[in-house]
Amino acid sequence: MKPRYGSHRQAVYSWEATELSLCVWALCSTSGHNVFVEPYCGRRTDIEKSMGGQCPDVVMALVNKTKASPGSQVLCYNLFTSIPLLKQLRSKGINGTGTMRQNRLGYILLTSKKMVVKEFEIGNMDSKLYLYMAVFVWKDNKVKYLARKSFKCIPSFNARRHARS
Repeated sequence: MKPRYGSHRQAVYSWEATELSLCVWALCSTSGHNVFVEPYCGRRTDIEKSMGGQCPDVVMALVNKTKASPGSQVLCYNLFTSIPLLKQLRSKGINGTGTMRQNRLGYILLTSKKMVVKEFEIGNMDSKLYLYMAVFVWKDNKVKYLARKSFKCIPSFNARRHARS
């Protein structure tokens, strides 16, 4: 606990990371249970470098170590999802889906984030079909990008949401 100064009674607790802190990469089931856990300690990690980036390498290492069967579904957060990752998952017969950042779209021409903010209403979307995957952008509270190994990119309807503006 840090010492307090002044007339207030509030104590400040410091929960800063120490040298002994440990981070892990985890592959979890749909129920939230851990299937496989890989300790992460900065540069010293037992993960093969194959795709030219740590985040896609982490996903592929977890998939390889668990021996995921073809037809499995892998969901990724935007830090981990990229087009090369989805290509490599497809080569193993694994379905990949994930939100992604605009800078990871590569040469897929999708509506830019600035244009979506200016021109789209909440609930509107745009989509492109690229080889074997569908890439979407839609406007919610923020602009979201999503890539999925799929051939269907036609929405059933546009969402209706209340906008305060």
